[in-house]
This record gives sequence, C-alpha cells and structure tokens, in this order.
Amino acid sequence: MTANRVITIEISDYGTRLCELIYKMKHPYIHQSVEFKNPVQSVEDGFILDRVSYTEMLREQLSKARIRSKDVVFTLASNKVLNREIVIPEMKEKLIGEYIENERDNFFPMDTTNHVLTYHIVEAKKEEKQLRIMVFAAPSVLINNYINLASEMDFKIVSIDYNGNSIYQWLRTNKNQKIDLYLQMNERNTMFTILENGALALQRNMNFGTDSLIQNLINSGYYGKLDEVAAMVALTQEDNFFSSFAATEEVSQQDEKQVREYELKLRMTELFRPLVGNIARVLEYYNMKNKEAKLRTIYVGGTGVKINGLKKLLENEFNGMEFEMLINLPDLNVAKTNHLCNVKSSVFTACIGAAQPSINFMKVDEKEELKKSVIFSLVSLVVITLISVVIVLNGISEYHDALKTRETLNTKITEISSIEELEKVYQDEMLNLEEVTAMDNSVYRYNEEWTHIMDYLESELPSDTIISSLSSSNSGLTMNITMNSKEEAAKLLLQLQKIPYFTSVSINGLIETTDPETDIKTVSFSVACAYYEEQTDPEETQETIEDEVKPE
Repeated sequence: MTANRVITIEISDYGTRLCELIYKMKHPYIHQSVEFKNPVQSVEDGFILDRVSYTEMLREQLSKARIRSKDVVFTLASNKVLNREIVIPEMKEKLIGEYIENERDNFFPMDTTNHVLTYHIVEAKKEEKQLRIMVFAAPSVLINNYINLASEMDFKIVSIDYNGNSIYQWLRTNKNQKIDLYLQMNERNTMFTILENGALALQRNMNFGTDSLIQNLINSGYYGKLDEVAAMVALTQEDNFFSSFAATEEVSQQDEKQVREYELKLRMTELFRPLVGNIARVLEYYNMKNKEAKLRTIYVGGTGVKINGLKKLLENEFNGMEFEMLINLPDLNVAKTNHLCNVKSSVFTACIGAAQPSINFMKVDEKEELKKSVIFSLVSLVVITLISVVIVLNGISEYHDALKTRETLNTKITEISSIEELEKVYQDEMLNLEEVTAMDNSVYRYNEEWTHIMDYLESELPSDTIISSLSSSNSGLTMNITMNSKEEAAKLLLQLQKIPYFTSVSINGLIETTDPETDIKTVSFSVACAYYEEQTDPEETQETIEDEVKPE
C-alpha cells in the first residue's frame, strides 16, 4: 500500500469506527480514532441505505477529529460477504485470479455471477505442491455502494477489505503475542478467529454481542430507567451474572430483593448460552484437528471485554482454559492525543488490521490494465484522425447534419418522456412489495414450523419415552418426560441437541423413583428447548453449522 496516511473505516449496523493511520517500517502509527452511532435506519447489513444522512454524519465526525486525509480503506462488516477455504494446485500468483474466476461456480453453494471475488494465500504446501487459499465473494451492489459513498465524500479508495480478514491480518502480523484464538465481541456480532502456526485455521461469525445484554438489562427495570450508555456502565461496574450455568440452581431465594436479583442474573446468564455453545464447537473442531497442540488461552477483544463477570463465567464453563480480556491490543504505536485508542484499542481491531496489505475487492491486474490502456489509446487516436478527416471533407455540411440529428433526438426524447411515469409506478410497486415482505417476516412465529418440529421429535426421541405434558411458545417448548434411567435421559439430551430448531436444551428437576409393586425404576424430569432468537430456515442453519465444522 503506497499511501503514507490513510483512513480505515468499518461500518456496521450499530455504528462506525475509523482510524487515521500513518505507515511506519514495521507497525502503523495510529494518529486518530473515531467512533459514532449511525443515523437511525441509515445502515443495514453493511449497506448504506440513507447516504445523505450518513455522509452528513461522517463529514461532521471527520471535521471534529480534524481528519483531512482522502485516501481510504473500507473493511466490510456484512453477512453478505462469503468466504471459503480451498486447496488449489501450486501455480504462479499472477495466475491465481484467473483460476478462481474460472472455477467460481465450484466454490460456493449459490450463484456468484453478480459477486466480486478476491483471495489471499493462507499457506503454501510445498511437499504436496498445493496452495491453501481463502476466497472471498462480495455482492457487486455492495462494492458499488461503497464506491458511491467514496465519490460522495471525495475519497480515493485504496482498498476494500473484509473485517474478518482485517482481524486476521492484525493477528498474523502480531506474532510476538502468539494469539491463536481471538474473539472480537462487538455490539451486534462476535467473530471467532483461530490461527495455527500463524496461518488461518478457522473463522466464524455469530450474531451475538453486547447490544442484546444492554437491551435485556434496560427491559428488566432492575436499575430503574436506563439509556444504553447507563446500561453499559451498569454492565461494567456490577456483576449481573452467575459464575456458571450450574450456579443458577444453587441460590436460595429469601426476600423480594433476592428474588429480583436472582431473576435478573438468571436471565442475563442465559443470554451467554449460544456464545458458550459456539466456543465449545470451535474448540472441539480445532482440538480434533490438532490433538498435540490444544489451545490453553482464549483472547477476547471488543466492546465485551469490560463486562463484569464475563471472564469468571467463561473460565468456569471451560475448566482449564484461561480467558484474557484485551481492553488494549499489544504492540501498537498510538498518538498520545488519541484518547479512544489509548483506552480501548481492541474495539478498533478491524480498522487497525485493514492497514495491512491483503485482499482487495477493487484489485485490478496490472498487465490487463496496461493492455486496456494501450488499446484505449489506439482507439482514441483512430477516432480523432477520422473526426479530423470528416471535418476537413464535409465542413459546414456536416455541421448542418448534426443540427438536424439533434432536432430528431429531441423529438424522440419528447415522445418517450412518459417512461418517467412508468418508472415512478414501478418504484412504488417495488416499495409496496418490500413493505408486504417485511410485514410477512415480522409476523412469522415458530408455531408455523410445528409439524416439522414434531417430525424431529418423533425421529429423535427413543420409542419408550413417555411425554406427560408439552407446551410451546415462540421462544421455545417445554416437556415433562419419564424414562427408564438417567443414562437414557442423557442420551435424550444429546438427541434433542441435534434438532436444528433448538439453540439450547437443558434438563431440570430430575427425580428418580421406584415402583413399590414392580420394583421398576424410572426417572422423571422437565426439558426446556429454546428456539433460535432469529427465526431463519432451520435446515439452512444446520447445513451452515455442518459445513463450518466439516474437516477438509
């Protein structure tokens, strides 16, 4: 990257973070950092929907920070960006781009015709004469969205990166710390990144962040009426969680205050089940592939590191693992006046990593560009020569012909001017369609999937299972069950966890009884199955999980 000073920008649904960096020999010098919450409904899944209000806010923030640089690197924070690790035959790097374009249909389980592809080399396997490559695909409309934003802001785009890759680039270049598993927990998402000998081994994103904790704390009313800032302060100053999931059953409730505290901590602790489950799956996948190099420390960065009680909860759930909270990233060169980056630099991990030269959705092959430039020059020369000859030979006659042509074109423009009304009607209909689709999605409930859920229960539950009662809500279902032994109950728990509709399954109130007449022992218990908060296609969810943990 040739620029001496550049702005790196990460735009998420929640807000925007950016850094102004000056490049040194080894590490970039972080001159200034800015973060702000986006205007309401201006950004959705990385797309700038309301460019007018967003650019106005961005200009205001840049002006306040006295940032005047025009070279910019965008790092995309969108679920629309696809990535897939592939292994290809060893070849010269200048041929890789063409190879990927020719084989793009084999990389992703969807049509990527309207996507821009790029890549970076993860590892060169010399003995096998192969290359491990991470391929990225971003919708062309998303790339154009950022190109238009840059044009509106009078920016020159140096590169367009992906925030998952930006985080990996910071980890890869920070070799002294040997960070092999890093969780970037921001407001709306958590990114898991695992390195193996400095190379990317696994990366996974989940829709969980501090925003759900803040909203639940506000809705609980435990601390009275709070806004988001006050709720975040309460999360950092007070321990609002149990030390483990098992500890939720060990607390004795005496007075009303203790009951309210118990209910708050139970509700807040349960929010971490999806995160703990994903960490467990990621560790299981990594340890399965690396039996002799198991991870011992997990590093956590982002807005979640200051949450009081999170470290204790995670370490108790993962006995033997150490969790290190990185409020500030190590080995950074930060200006003393850059207060934000000095007190919480890990929230800017993607912005800092985007400074490293890696993937670029704007990359153009230099030879192809040179070839196009030569062809353009030749064509321009021919056109200019022809125009000169025409002017010399035809003179004023050609001028009069041009006037007549202009009149004809103006007449045609008048004749087809009605197309503007048709375009307006079309746009109105498309807006109505979007509103109807949004309304249909908003009223969706899991009860619509009840037939499929019952099919799963019928296939997964053992034949001798006795269900005495079953109730369902939009958040989950509960069952009272009787079985022959605790072993069968444990097996049932594993079977239920395979059902893709459930994000978590727990067994409570297990009681073992013996029939005095037959001397037959049975166990009775209740099972709570929580649905995924985001109501998506469960079959799609299951396929995604299986793909991510499938060995190469």
